[in-house]
Amino acid sequence: MKAQKVLIHCGDVRDNDLASYAQKIVQRMTNNPHFTDPQPDLATLQAAISVYTAALITNKDSTKENTASKNAARLVVENL
Repeated sequence: MKAQKVLIHCGDVRDNDLASYAQKIVQRMTNNPHFTDPQPDLATLQAAISVYTAALITNKDSTKENTASKNAARLVVENL
């Protein structure tokens, strides 16, 4: 059987809303019989959400480095 991948469009989701949006996806997929073996696994997605959340908090300083880190972490969440 071909592996199924959930496609999620996050481009319209604001930076401050992305973590909660992704967290809702994790919650809805956890123990969902329709997603018995999600790829990537939910632990990987959860870890990416945690990294993104930390980068978002750090970005409050709005330095170029912090913004770049936040943007990179966002891309990881979006591309999982």
